[in-house]
Amino acid sequence: MPSPDEGRSRPFQGFEINRDDGGYRIDYVMPGPLNGVLSAVLLCRGALLDGTAGDPSRIASRIGRVIEGSILTSPLQVHGSAVIQGRAVWALPQRVRADGVHLDASFDRLGRVAALLRFADCVPILLASASPRPWAVVLHSGFKGTMHDIFSAAWRGLRGFYGSEGHALDSGQTYAWIGPAIGPCCFTRVLTEALALRAEAEWGAENSWRDGGFVHLDLIGVISAKMKSAGIPGKNIMTLPLCTRCHSDKFYSYRAGDFDDRMALVTRLKKC
Repeated sequence: MPSPDEGRSRPFQGFEINRDDGGYRIDYVMPGPLNGVLSAVLLCRGALLDGTAGDPSRIASRIGRVIEGSILTSPLQVHGSAVIQGRAVWALPQRVRADGVHLDASFDRLGRVAALLRFADCVPILLASASPRPWAVVLHSGFKGTMHDIFSAAWRGLRGFYGSEGHALDSGQTYAWIGPAIGPCCFTRVLTEALALRAEAEWGAENSWRDGGFVHLDLIGVISAKMKSAGIPGKNIMTLPLCTRCHSDKFYSYRAGDFDDRMALVTRLKKC
C-alpha cells in the first residue's frame, strides 16, 4: 500500500492528505460543478481527536475551525442501511439511529447543518452532485453495512426523493469518494462464519480470496463495483488506496487497537 510523505500534502485523485498541529487530515478535492459548493474533510489521527473516544459532542467541541459555526447532524451509527435527512431538528444532541446523512438545500437553505460520521476501519463514502441541485450523501459502510448494501439503499432513496420532485437523478453527473478503510490485506473473516461465506459467494473472486482458514474481503472493491453498476462513471469514482490498519500511525484503526477514538468525516453544503 502507498504511504503519504511525512508533513507534506500528497494528492490522490479526489483527495489530498495533509498534516498540521491537529494531526493528519484528508481534504476532499471537489470537481468543477461542486467547487465552492460542497466541502468535506476527514480528520484523522492526531491531537485534535485523541481522547475524544469517538463521542460526537466531544469532537464538535474541538473542531470549531472546521465546521465554521455549523451545527452537526451525527447519527448513532449501528452498522445498518438507514439514511436520515440533514435537518436542524436532528442535530446534536439528538442521535438518530442511522449510518448515513443526506444533505440538500431544501432541508437547510441557510447552510447551517453539517454531517459528522465517525470511522475506524469502516469505509467512508461520499456521494455528491450539482444535479438537479447541489446535494450530498455521506455513508458509514463497515462489513455489515456493506453486506446490508447501504450504498444501494441510499441510491434508491436518492432516486425516489428527486424523482418525486420530477427530476431524474443523473448518475453520469454524480461523483463518489471511497475510503480510506481497512484493506483486503488486513480485513479477514473466519471461514466458519456464515456471513463470511455469504460475502465470499456474493462478492466473487474479484473481491475475496482464501488464505488458510480465513477469507480476505475487499470492501472498497465491492462498493466501487456497485457504484459502477448504478451508472456512476468510473472516472467519477475516487478511491483512496490506503489501508487504515497498515497505516495506523495516520488513521485510527479498530483492528490495530483503537477501540474508542474515531476519525471524523465532516461534510457541508454551502448556503444557497
